[in-house]
Amino acid sequence: MSEQLPQNAPERPEERVDLHQLLTYENPKLAQYLDVIKGEFAKKRHQYGQDFSHSWLPVFYDRDRKGTERFQPADYKKVLPYLQDRLQEGLLIDLGGNLSKSGTIVQLAKKCGARVYINVDTDYVPENAPVGEKYNPYVGKKREEKEYSLLSEEENKRIMEAIDVQADILNFIARLPDNSANFTLNGIDSHIIETGAYWDALEQEITRTAKIGGVIFGYGSEMMFLHHNPKWKSVGEELEFDDGSTYIQQEIFE
Repeated sequence: MSEQLPQNAPERPEERVDLHQLLTYENPKLAQYLDVIKGEFAKKRHQYGQDFSHSWLPVFYDRDRKGTERFQPADYKKVLPYLQDRLQEGLLIDLGGNLSKSGTIVQLAKKCGARVYINVDTDYVPENAPVGEKYNPYVGKKREEKEYSLLSEEENKRIMEAIDVQADILNFIARLPDNSANFTLNGIDSHIIETGAYWDALEQEITRTAKIGGVIFGYGSEMMFLHHNPKWKSVGEELEFDDGSTYIQQEIFE
């Protein structure tokens, strides 16, 4: 497991993610999934304004804005280097991330040195989105670079592309290649997704597309404990991290 990223980590050259180049997998189950998605959308949808990503705030308590180390809860001390080791230079996809109004997860991605952060949510409406492009998984809006309040000055200097996509999360990840991303789900539960077939398909596609040796983590999401795939390994005990509702999973293949 790596140590924390150096505070003077070099900046990356400016780059832009092309969703058409990212979503290249011709999924043989896509037509089936689209029917499942249609059935899910036909149900009454519940909207909640609660920010479920707040559970990850203690990860930022390792140092202040000047980079000086400070107190951090003991059960988070191993979590940060673990996430850094797996997210550094990688892709983190935030499934249903629009509920994270505080921007906790995008800041976590940047703190851990991720190259790209993508928020996928049906309720996110990109500003000035092209007419007729609603729910199109190939259309995203790049976030403007900004200084984040939870990051140190040096961490804010890191370049990370952040993209928001208004699309169904299953429709999006079903088009991803195998072994391509890390995932986080926060507050995605039966109030958000009601169809059992949708849950099953989502589990299958997360397992297929999750980066081998990568991480799947979240707070308050039934996917993390009711739909536990045998290819996922719980690392909460290893990290001495278990608050009863937050789960970190490492996808492994033997």
